[in-house]
Amino acid sequence: MHKIRLHVYSPNIRAIKLYEKFGFVKEGHHTEMVRIDGKYYDEIFMSLKNPKNGS
Repeated sequence: MHKIRLHVYSPNIRAIKLYEKFGFVKEGHHTEMVRIDGKYYDEIFMSLKNPKNGS
């Protein structure tokens, strides 16, 4: 496996910090993708590459 991808919504700060701790990096986002309690939030895309399988 070369790459693992995930998506997380921007208000989930604890999850984002945890993913970064494990080496995931932000690759991009879609703005205002989910509505929670009347407010719109971004969807953030993150990935982790296998260091043993290329760059």
